[in-house]
Amino acid sequence: MQMFRTRNGPGNKSRMEDMAPPFVEAGDRTVDLIPAAGLQLRRTTGDRATDWHPAARRQFVVWLYGYEEVATGDGSKRSFSPGDLFLADDTRGEGHVIRSHGEAMRLWVATPHWDPPAGRSRLPTVAPSDPARRPKFVRLLTGGDGRSHLEPADWKELERAPSQEDQWIAVRGVQLRRWAGETDLDFHPAPRRQLIVTLSGEAEVETGDGTKMRFLPGDVMLAEDTSGQGHISRYRNDRRALFIVLAPGALEKRRA
Repeated sequence: MQMFRTRNGPGNKSRMEDMAPPFVEAGDRTVDLIPAAGLQLRRTTGDRATDWHPAARRQFVVWLYGYEEVATGDGSKRSFSPGDLFLADDTRGEGHVIRSHGEAMRLWVATPHWDPPAGRSRLPTVAPSDPARRPKFVRLLTGGDGRSHLEPADWKELERAPSQEDQWIAVRGVQLRRWAGETDLDFHPAPRRQLIVTLSGEAEVETGDGTKMRFLPGDVMLAEDTSGQGHISRYRNDRRALFIVLAPGALEKRRA
């Protein structure tokens, strides 16, 4: 996975710079969340390129599916595939261009007050993931038996807003976490309702009903088994993930 930042530079032309991902090692939850203001999922189809445009706000752009390129005014180009992300921070000036190659899916997370330092990451390089692999979106919840269960979720829950000007899904903040070695966590409930996006490596989740599911770059899980027995987590191959903590009431399951 890779992480870059676009910024406005001399002559109002954007530039691309390295940014050291602020990963929290071993899932330490005592570290403060990065403040965030909302979440959207955007989907593009076909080969297309945007016009030059500044970012509408400072925001994470996280790739879930497909292959796209970002070009900045200084002549830089980067290719992005599932698990990659960049911080769009060129909110004035000429802006940048995004070129799509077929269908692509991206999560946008608005982080208007987060200004991380520049610098090259010291983390090991992770090989690009397969842009053609379809990501999964599942919900992890507690059933009436007190055990956790996995069920498919509908991507339309994350695609409610047809444009950047529409209502965003409310979130409290985000955190980037990393498990460098093999890690097994015994049964535990989710500490809070949150979306978990796998960026690199893999995770296996085992639920109380015995179901096991593997998560690879681009996969998204809505963890809301905050009570009961919880689930087992197993992390392999330098697993890195983006945790998006939801605001109260966001993405609540609709029940008949």
